[in-house]
Amino acid sequence: MTLPPPSHGPTGSWSPARNPVDGPVQAPIPPLRPGEPVRVYGPPLPPESGTDVLFGAFWPDRDVPVRPALLAGAIVVGVLAAVLLPDHGVTSVAGLLVAAALLLAPLTFARNRRSPFTWAVGAIAAGLTSLLVLRAAGWLAALVVLALVPLVFSALSGARTVRDIAVSAALWPLSLLRAAPWAKRTVGTVRRLPIGWPVLRTLALCVAALVVFGALFATGDAVFGSWVQALLPRFDGDELFGRAALAAVVTVLAVGIGYTAINPPGRVLGPTPFADRRALKRFEWLAPLVVVIAMFAGFVAAQATTLWAGHDYVQRTAGVTYAESVHKGFGQLTVATLLALVVVGLTWWAAPRETRSDRLALSVALGTLCALALVVVASALYRMHVYQQAYGFTVLRLVVDAFELWMGLLLILTALAVALRAVAQLPRAAVCSAALVLFGLGVMNPEAWVAEHNVERFRESGKVDVDYLATLGPDARPAIAQLPPDLAQCAVRPRFSDDRSWLDWNLGRSRADAVTIESKRDTDACGDGRSTTR
Repeated sequence: MTLPPPSHGPTGSWSPARNPVDGPVQAPIPPLRPGEPVRVYGPPLPPESGTDVLFGAFWPDRDVPVRPALLAGAIVVGVLAAVLLPDHGVTSVAGLLVAAALLLAPLTFARNRRSPFTWAVGAIAAGLTSLLVLRAAGWLAALVVLALVPLVFSALSGARTVRDIAVSAALWPLSLLRAAPWAKRTVGTVRRLPIGWPVLRTLALCVAALVVFGALFATGDAVFGSWVQALLPRFDGDELFGRAALAAVVTVLAVGIGYTAINPPGRVLGPTPFADRRALKRFEWLAPLVVVIAMFAGFVAAQATTLWAGHDYVQRTAGVTYAESVHKGFGQLTVATLLALVVVGLTWWAAPRETRSDRLALSVALGTLCALALVVVASALYRMHVYQQAYGFTVLRLVVDAFELWMGLLLILTALAVALRAVAQLPRAAVCSAALVLFGLGVMNPEAWVAEHNVERFRESGKVDVDYLATLGPDARPAIAQLPPDLAQCAVRPRFSDDRSWLDWNLGRSRADAVTIESKRDTDACGDGRSTTR
């Protein structure tokens, strides 16, 4: 940098020249050399944590607001679960309260809470959680919990594509790790509050004084000790450890869900790797699709022949009874339906849709395949019905029927999406439809439905599997009571005790307790007396 020459005043003495620009003099910034790193001057950025390095741009943790209320709510939910669930179970009012508390706060604080998809998920989640008090089947409660996790996380993350929804189902274990820095910042913020930390410290001191002096007086005086035992629940060491572990697990899960609500991934996996696809020529995608359609049409023709010629035609042609043939082919038809959905998806991705003729050809071809696949679904459901009429009704077979019905619903939604060119909404519709099918299965009371149909089958054929009916829960007891007393007594579980609190209430158990089965023989005689025929 070159400075101006010194100037002299009127007396001839030297004085520095004035800078024409106010402020400090700065040297010009030299141009950067190729490959030279850029140096940025300013206040240092906060150091990245290990989770920031691990997640990177996949799930950034910048400018996420601290939410002390959300963190406190997660702790409250954990304590509530530890206090209620071990004593009252999941299928109870207590389980409903814990599930509602676990989902209510995240959906309230969610960044996507104004999205119609979030509202729809909230309504479906409310219906699913209500099954915890409507039905007493433990397996149904497990399915409800497993369905709620991907359903809620897909709404919180704003997932739209099939891949993003599949990844969002696995976000809940990742959210536990991603939320750790945020939880640490929130705790630090509470500690710096003029009121927050003193209040917490005072509460901790009060609890410590209560525990220490309460234990001393309870062990030193019999009357005071009896009062303490009447007020406090009785926990042994193992039970106390189990409750503490349950509280920790539920709290951490609630923190992860809450963090995902306020800081969802901007895009779960970024741009799809198939975005730069090369559209195939019409014959390239249409020829394989015509082959698939021809195979489905051949199957439909075979089913029409069977219905026209009767079951004797099957036995003469295939050498097996119709019940045996339908049992053998149900799995294959289910796989064929799944593959039909895959073929529809791949064809929609590969086929060009620029011109009207392209769109018309694609809609007609895919609509035809969906219609033929619906016939396959109907055939599979009819096959399962015939098999259950011959060999009995079970919960597993009913669940398989529900899955097949869901695939049929997916085919209808797919055909509508292709016709209306709304395929982008199909993944979310598929998730919601699956949850709705599960909700419908719970509303129809599956164990009671199975028991009722087995009782009806017994009236028609005199055959009943008492051993299987004995494995059903309280939901099936009113239907089993319609059997003759000697069989019903062997097929029901003992009645539940009547001394239950309102937190234990469950509609299925309440109906089961109201049913009285006449005892005509000793239950010890049921051991080898349970036969499939009367």
